[in-house]
Amino acid sequence: MPAVPSPTRPPLLATPTARLAAAVGAAVGGGIALAGRPEEPLAAALHLAGYPVACAVIARFVPVVRDRHGAWFTAHQAAMVAICVGWAVAGSWAQAVANGLWVVGAAAWWRRAGRRASRPHSAGSDPSRIE
Repeated sequence: MPAVPSPTRPPLLATPTARLAAAVGAAVGGGIALAGRPEEPLAAALHLAGYPVACAVIARFVPVVRDRHGAWFTAHQAAMVAICVGWAVAGSWAQAVANGLWVVGAAAWWRRAGRRASRPHSAGSDPSRIE
């Protein structure tokens, strides 16, 4: 049975602009993976799997976090871990650490936005705003 979107959580790809942003993100991610071309086949495979997914989600990251799209966030984190492992396998530790810092930063952003969403809001506040 197909999932029915929650009335409080809009579908992430509901508009043509959102679909275009995700498609462009995936294409850019594929280009990044192909441009990096690590010589280690495992690293190349991890990058080809990780970069398109991560970039597609990053292109829509604010709505992913704000509207709590857990499956998208999980896909992003898994893709980023694949990218980090790919760089580590290739012996490029600086890239592995740089991408790993984004994994940690994204998780902190997700957690902070979730804590903010679970608190009661004062009158006049905008609960969808991420500061």
